[in-house]
Amino acid sequence: GEAAAIVVYDLSRLARNVRLMLDLHHELERLQVPLLVANMPGARFDGAAGRYMFGQFCLANQFQRDLDSERMTRMQRQLFEDGRHRGHDPFGYCSLHDASGNLVHPRELAIEPAEAALVRRIWTELVEHSLIDVADRLNQDGVPARTGGIWTRDAVKDILRRGRLYLGFVVEKRGRDERPGRHEPILSEAVYGRTVAAIAARRRLGNKPAPFRHYVLRGLLFCSCGTRMRGEAHLQ
Repeated sequence: GEAAAIVVYDLSRLARNVRLMLDLHHELERLQVPLLVANMPGARFDGAAGRYMFGQFCLANQFQRDLDSERMTRMQRQLFEDGRHRGHDPFGYCSLHDASGNLVHPRELAIEPAEAALVRRIWTELVEHSLIDVADRLNQDGVPARTGGIWTRDAVKDILRRGRLYLGFVVEKRGRDERPGRHEPILSEAVYGRTVAAIAARRRLGNKPAPFRHYVLRGLLFCSCGTRMRGEAHLQ
């Protein structure tokens, strides 16, 4: 009794999952709430004929969705096999444009010199400093993030996570598969290996002692100098 009807403009944009839509249709019938489709005026989906028509629409729309998904998966795989990056421009690179400013197709990555220098600095400082310490050092030096905000631990971690990309590889499935990329590397093998080894040496083995103290305002407070404040418990 709270809803007179559910109205959509085009059923194809709603009914792209057969299982979910049949469950929804069953619930609408149980509550006696009609489904009205703007570009199908007068269509009813109750009764034998209506239920059959609704089911056929759902099957057709999911079929189209699955075709689109398979096509996109093939395209992404082909880009990967060709050594091309997929997604947004990673920090340190920009998509190549021609003299008229148009995006070059097929897409290629070119090094952004200022950002590339920052990537090298971050990887060098991670040899001796933690993620949060590197973020604080960048903020103290007034280095703006790509978004114009401040550097955070996660932002620095993202630079670290893309290490194989900065070596000149394209990576898929969270590093389980990689191919030589068409883009120029930013990091050398020596810098990459030294930083990875240093981080591994600092990592604690085994389970962390529990419980760690939980700080409610962790990551939210900053000193007037711009440094992120951290809570620490000291044993007497």
